[in-house]
Amino acid sequence: MSEILRQDNASPPQRRSRRGGGIEHVPLLLARLHADQQRAGVLYEEIRYRLILFFRLNRPQEAEDLADEVLDRVARKLSEGTAIDRIDFYTVGVARFVLRERQAATQREQQAQRQIAYLQPQTTREESSSERGPEALAKCYGADGTVRIRARQKLAEELEISLNALHNRALRLRKQLELCVETRLRKIQGK
Repeated sequence: MSEILRQDNASPPQRRSRRGGGIEHVPLLLARLHADQQRAGVLYEEIRYRLILFFRLNRPQEAEDLADEVLDRVARKLSEGTAIDRIDFYTVGVARFVLRERQAATQREQQAQRQIAYLQPQTTREESSSERGPEALAKCYGADGTVRIRARQKLAEELEISLNALHNRALRLRKQLELCVETRLRKIQGK
């Protein structure tokens, strides 16, 4: 940052984004930052530097790309005619919004991975082939009501979903399981 501020002949900022989008709107953003092109470049880099620092606290591996995305969005808003009084304040709001978007996307991805891992069969060496069939189902559903309820609550917490959502998933899986069993029985009876 200090080296940027020391440059008297600062040229307009060079984009470092690997995404490649939104660059056509940057000249308007620079013009709104300052009438002097060199000063506008310095202000742009100051804002970008602050954004990178903000994102390094939360998502260090993506800090520069996220900073560029924020500046792209602000530039795009300006080109669409949105009136922005303080661009530096506005970029902070956009940065917080982009961060929330990324965090939500990461949470959805992690939840999906947990669900996939949970649904994959986890067999142990001690399991015999007879324990994989109806006996295994009987063990799961043979417990008394409070044990089943606690198990469902624990599963819902692990998957980070409500009990109703877990119930809906179980119903969908039950339908799929019934269809699969019927199909297999037809094949066996047909042979």
